[in-house]
Amino acid sequence: MHNNPFMELKDAREVMRMMYNRVNVLLFGHKHVMDTWENGNGIRHVLGSDDLPGKKWSHEIAVEKGDVSEAEIRIAP
Repeated sequence: MHNNPFMELKDAREVMRMMYNRVNVLLFGHKHVMDTWENGNGIRHVLGSDDLPGKKWSHEIAVEKGDVSEAEIRIAP
């Protein structure tokens, strides 16, 4: 597992400079890693979601009146 959610993006440094302190939430998909990062690179919430079957939990990002929250939620069987 890597600490850098942009580990595979070729132009990550340029993208980060463009988004720094301008983006509150960044969502992206990753084939086999699901993780969250908070307050990284000027972005309040970064969520990477995977595509593995049989998950028992997921993450939910809620934006309400400018406030952003992130919570782990159980997936019903």
